Amino acid sequence: MTDEPLQENVHFCKLSQAGEPDEWKKTTERYFGPNQVRLTGGQAARASFRRVGAGVMADMWLPPCEVKRAREHVSARRMPLWKVNCVLSGTAWVEQEHRAHSIGPGDMTICDMERESHLIVPAGARLASLTIPKAVPSLAALSASEARLVAGRRIEGKPGVLNALISLMISVSEGIEEFDERSLVDVNKAITLLLCAAFRENLGGEPKGVETNEELLAAVRMFIAHNIADPELGPGFIAETFNISVRKLYRLYEGTEAGLGQEIRIQRIRGCAEDLRNPRLRHEKVSTIGFRWGLRDASAFSRNFKSVFGQSPREYRNTFCK
Repeated sequence: MTDEPLQENVHFCKLSQAGEPDEWKKTTERYFGPNQVRLTGGQAARASFRRVGAGVMADMWLPPCEVKRAREHVSARRMPLWKVNCVLSGTAWVEQEHRAHSIGPGDMTICDMERESHLIVPAGARLASLTIPKAVPSLAALSASEARLVAGRRIEGKPGVLNALISLMISVSEGIEEFDERSLVDVNKAITLLLCAAFRENLGGEPKGVETNEELLAAVRMFIAHNIADPELGPGFIAETFNISVRKLYRLYEGTEAGLGQEIRIQRIRGCAEDLRNPRLRHEKVSTIGFRWGLRDASAFSRNFKSVFGQSPREYRNTFCK
C-alpha cells in the first residue's frame, strides 16, 4: 500500500435536496450517473458522500421515490462500477436483469451500473451505498455470465461473511463524517474483500483472479480508460484503487512503449481531439474541452496537444470544423 497522502482522493459532501436542488442533482449524478428520479412523497432527500479513490460511500435518507437508470442513462455515461446498497431502515425494491427483490433492514443488493436498474422506495428508507470499480483485480476476474448472475440479487452467503460485511457497511454509514482518510481507505478495502467472498459464495466457486503482471497491467489500463476524464487520476489514485504501491505500478510499465504518465496524457489528448472534431461542440471553448478531459492547465494542454498532433488545439479544430 502506498504511503502518499490521501486527502486528494477523499471528498466529503453533505447536502439536502430541499435546500440545494441543483447541487443535489450535480453531486448525485457525478457519483451515481444520470438517472430519472420521481418523488412520490412530500419529504426531501438528504445524503452525505465520502469519496475514496475511484469509489464513493454514501449515507442516504430517501423519501418515497422511484429512481430509474434507463438505457439512455446508461448510454449517456458509462460507469464500470458495482453499487452495493445496504438498507439501514425502511424497505426498498431493487430491480435489475429482470430480477426484483424487496430488501429491509440488514439486507444488501449489488447492482451493475453499466446496466439498467430500478429502485423503488415505497415509504422512505435509509441506505448505505458503496460503489466499487469493476477494474479492482479481485472483481475484474468476474466473467460476463458471472456478472449477470450477481447483478440485481440480494447478497447472500455464510453468516460470518455476510454479518461482517453488513456490520462494516452500517458502521461506515453511521460514522461517515468521523472516519479519517486512512481509516476510511482501510475499511473500504475490507468491505471489498468481504464482497468478493460473498460473490464466491453466491457463485458457488471462485473467479480466476488477476495473478500475473500482464493481467494486472491490462486491468490498470482498462481502469485508466474508464476514468481518463477524472482530473485526480494519477499514480497515487490508481495505486490506492488496486491496493499496490506506486513503485509496483511504475514497474508494470517497464518495457512498454509508453509510460504511465504518457499513457494518461495521450488518452486525454485523444479525447480532446475527438471533441474538437465534433461540429456540435464548436461553440465550446477549447479550454472547456481540455478541462472536461482532466487537463486543467491551458498552456500545458496546448503544448502537449501540439506534441501529439502537430497543431495547437485551435488550429486542429479549424482544420475539421470550418
